[in-house]
Amino acid sequence: MPLPILELIKTIFPYLLGSGGLILFLLSRKQRNANAEVTEASALQGMQKSYQQYVKDNNEVIAELRKEIKEIRGQLKRYINQCKDCSNNKM
Repeated sequence: MPLPILELIKTIFPYLLGSGGLILFLLSRKQRNANAEVTEASALQGMQKSYQQYVKDNNEVIAELRKEIKEIRGQLKRYINQCKDCSNNKM
């Protein structure tokens, strides 16, 4: 009787080891996917932070340019008013 049990164990044992390797492969694959998601989330947060800084800097530059345009328009109006009665004014 012990002989058939040994044969059965010899037959089943490789399948058990093989399925253990398969389970380990699937679990490690799941872990790699989870790590990839964490890395992607971290990269996305970095990109979002950089974009927010870019928008802030651009808003400051735009505000400065608007202020400068307003000053230049005021200067132009003053020059036009000063020179509207000048003899060499061809406007």
